[in-house]
Amino acid sequence: MEFDFCDAHFHLIPFLGISGGSAFGNFPRNSRAFFLPKRNHFFCTCAHSKDEFSKQEEFLNSNFFCGENCARAFGIHPQNPILENADFLESLLREKRIGAVGEAGFDFFSDEFKKNAARQEDAWNIQLRLAQEYGVALVVHARRAMHKIFEYTPQLKKLRSVVFHSFAGSADDARSILRRGVNAYFSFGKPILNGAKKAISCVKFLPAENLLFETDSPFQTLRNEIATPPSDIARVYQCAFELRCLAETRGGVSEKDFSFAEFCAEIRKNFSCAFGI
Repeated sequence: MEFDFCDAHFHLIPFLGISGGSAFGNFPRNSRAFFLPKRNHFFCTCAHSKDEFSKQEEFLNSNFFCGENCARAFGIHPQNPILENADFLESLLREKRIGAVGEAGFDFFSDEFKKNAARQEDAWNIQLRLAQEYGVALVVHARRAMHKIFEYTPQLKKLRSVVFHSFAGSADDARSILRRGVNAYFSFGKPILNGAKKAISCVKFLPAENLLFETDSPFQTLRNEIATPPSDIARVYQCAFELRCLAETRGGVSEKDFSFAEFCAEIRKNFSCAFGI
């Protein structure tokens, strides 16, 4: 039996660069080992420069992918908040070439990133406004910045949807965001395979209708891995399903039998609601 897998966040061009793809439409050898069958693979891929977006489009428009399964995003990343990309971002939205804005957000993980706090906030406000104006999803990157997310929940609740990429908050944080009226989806990747306690708790106990999963390919790796391929979304799903089953068994959350097929179908529905695909 085949299942649909939805990757809420990955980076196509950096992955191809690591795995041997070129900028001329050539896929790496044995590339099918890196990707799921295209009819079952739904994803949102993010770009953060004009050149990266151009290369991404070249690949996404090939026969290798099912175009109807691809959500495109472009954003001004908080780690490198290039405000000059704002006009290009708006042009993509105006021409309906993307269905999401992001990654947008805040990153205060290091002193170097903190120095850019003012530019991060400027970039955030630009992208927040554009996501609202054009009615698209906002993909959020937030590291050591949960206080900023709560500061902006009145604006976030006005958006079509907010996808928290690799959500770093607690389950209580997520519930608080939902209680404030934000149409939020919380996405998790390989950290749940690596014992990340907060992420595991979220996957276990948050409402299923607010969950998404991702690879963050090629960047989110386990020990001794060079890169994460997009096909690893199946591993993330399997781990998440087992965590949900464990929570139901131990917590008595529901008497309902829990099948992997139903789990995949629910996440597929979430992905469609978040990105319109």
